[in-house]
Parts: sequence; structure tokens; C-alpha cells
Amino acid sequence: MPHQPTRLVLTFAALLALTSISLTHATEPASYMRVNRPDPQTVQLQIAVRKFVPKEGAGPTVYLTGVVHIGEDTYYKLLQKHLDQQSIVLFEGVGAPEFMQIPKNTIKSKIARSTSAVDFTAIMITWYKLKTSAYPDSLNQLFEYTNKNAPREAAYLKRALKDAWNTPLQYKRNDKSFTLTSLGSDAKPGGRDHAADIPFNHKKNVAPIAKEIGASNIQLLLAQALGLKFQLNAINYDRKNFIQSDLALGQIRTRLAGKAPKDTDFSKQMKQITDLLKGGNAGMGKMVQLFLGLIQTQPKMAAMIKLTMIEVLGELKGDLSKMKIPLPGMENLMKTLITDRNNIVLKDLKHYLKSKNPPKSISVFYGAGHMSHFEKSLTKDLKYKPDAEQWFTAFQINAEKDGISPAEMQQYQFMAKMALKQLKQMQQQQK
Repeated sequence: MPHQPTRLVLTFAALLALTSISLTHATEPASYMRVNRPDPQTVQLQIAVRKFVPKEGAGPTVYLTGVVHIGEDTYYKLLQKHLDQQSIVLFEGVGAPEFMQIPKNTIKSKIARSTSAVDFTAIMITWYKLKTSAYPDSLNQLFEYTNKNAPREAAYLKRALKDAWNTPLQYKRNDKSFTLTSLGSDAKPGGRDHAADIPFNHKKNVAPIAKEIGASNIQLLLAQALGLKFQLNAINYDRKNFIQSDLALGQIRTRLAGKAPKDTDFSKQMKQITDLLKGGNAGMGKMVQLFLGLIQTQPKMAAMIKLTMIEVLGELKGDLSKMKIPLPGMENLMKTLITDRNNIVLKDLKHYLKSKNPPKSISVFYGAGHMSHFEKSLTKDLKYKPDAEQWFTAFQINAEKDGISPAEMQQYQFMAKMALKQLKQMQQQQK
């Protein structure tokens, strides 16, 4: 029988697997995630990209491009090639800063977008100060540090460093403070009306937001521990055809207001989950970091974790609704957020499909768990039909190369299912 420590490791690996995909709800179309076994030694986690065309008449080709947040370098390179070939890419970016959703088609919207970009950059400067006890010497230094330590935010920061008129933000600092300014439409200091400078207002208290930066670190650490890549590092989002289609940070706060349970136990549980995902200073966060550090020194353990994740994700097929969140009141809350996120994508998709000059192709680039819902709406409401599909291998293990015997392979696969069963039992105990 397997030793208890090994069983605990696999249960923990199953939990880590749940951080690598997006939460969604059950729907009818076939899953966008599968386990593939091309030979007795190899087990692969594969994600689908499906092509859709109008049932009648002409219209843009639509690709539903599923993704997992950690994978092999080759996987993301193939995805990047596919995405770069599309006219429009609607991509996932929950919690993105507001400027990502503000267009640049009017003077008023350009001022609003530039103001939001200045505010976000100021948040990142404040975060840098909290982390290093000094302000960055330059915005380039800020970006390099952010890219290494908070890649999710770095993807946004890269766009924020230029205002809506494509002029670099102006930054100066001393030991006690800093100035940050958009030069407005004329790209010159001073000016009036839309040409007026847009400085950061230090009356805005951005420190609380800055302290929250780094919520994606657990996924980055997991990818590094397993010798894989993190999606936000591997995919280049700085493309003209890439359009963020998700809830912005302010929208999340608005939707959460009044919807989360107020009891003390729920609040404590939510804080524990937040600390875990941030990999921060909480005891659980430190345990996660120590565990992932250990994996990096044990290649066989890393392969075991990957195998567990493949089996767990294959069983769930990317649909975490099959694994109910064991927190009172959390299920309805998460479904609300999921539905809102999906509706934003569908609204954007409909906009491009019905525009006077529609693009040639559109790719919806989202977590694999969202895709079945998108497919159902695309085929039922928007009158599209499947035309082709392609499966990409996100990551894999090879038992022979990874030093796993056939007996161990069977044992790990069995234990992965047992770990998933234990998680389900945990949820039952919460009822």
C-alpha cells in the first residue's frame, strides 16, 4: 500500500492541478481537454483548438482556442503561431487594470485610458517600493523587475508605459516620492484641454492595491518547479490583434460587493485561499514555496506531480464545477463571476461578428474550461458549426525517461484518482 506521505503529496498535487485551469460550469459540448497515451510509456495532457464557420452564408472564421496556464515551451510556441495568424484575439485577463478595456477612438476615451494607465503604473511603482525599499531608477528598471517577479502584471505594465497617444510616460523620483505624467495629445509638457498633462494624483491611496500584486506567483512557481513555462511569460500579448476581453479589477470589486457571505469563518477561509494563491507570507504560502522548491531538486517527483495533474485534469476535463468549492456560499459567488466573464467574451464576439467590416478570423483565447460554454452559444445563438479541430500537447511525461517503472506508473495513476476522491470527500464533509 502507498505510504501516507506519498498519498499527501499526490493530494497536494491534485490541488495544484486545480490552479492551472479556469473555473467554469458544466455544458453539453465535448471537452477541450483530454488525456492521450500514444504509447505505453507516454501520458500527455492535450488541449483542443476548434474551428467554426457560419452555417449559412459568409462570415468570420471563429477559433475557440483552449489553454492551460502552465505547459511546455513548444506548446506555447505553437499557440503563439496560431494566434498571430488571426485577425482578432479575444484573450483572458481576469482582474486586468481598467485601461485595458478603455478604447482609444475618441479624445475623451484617450484621456480616460491615459489616466488609468498612469494610475496603474503608479501602483506598480509603489509595489516596487514595497518590495525593494526604494523607487525604481527608471520605468525600464520597473518593467524588468516586474517581468521577473510578477509576469501577469508585467504584461499589463508593458502597455501602460505609453499613453493613449503612444507617448512614453514621464517619470522622475527622489528618495521620498516620485512624479509620473502623461504629456497629453501634444506629447509636450504643459498644454490645455486634451493637450494638458495628466499627472498621477498622490491623493489616490494605491498602497493597498500594490500590496495585492503577485497573485499569480503560485502558478509561476509551479511551472518553474516542473520545468515548464507559465502562460503569461510564454505568450507575447503585446500584439495589435490581441484584445483583452474579461472583467477588469474595478468590475470584479463591483460584482463582489454584497455578494460574498459575511460570516467570519468564510472570511478566514477566503484569506487562507488568497494567501495560498499569492504564495505570500502566510504559513500555507511558505509551505507551498518549500514544497515546490523540493520538487525542483527531485526530477522523478516532478514527473510524478505532472502525471497526477494530467490524470486529475483529464478526469475533470477542465470543468472545476465537478469539484465543488468546499466553502459555504462560494459556489454561487463563483458562478456569478464565471457567467459575467463569459458574457463579456460573447458580447465582444457578437460585436465583431456583426460589425460592418468584420475581421477575417477571430480566436477566443481562454482557459479550456470555458470553451464548452462558448461553443454552445456559438453554435446555438450565433448559428456557427464546427469545421475542424486540432489537439495540442500542453505537457507530458515519459515513464522510461523520467525513471518511472510500469508498476509505479499504475500506482501513481491509481493514487491520483484516490487523491481526487479525497478532495471530493472533503467537499462532502463541508455539506
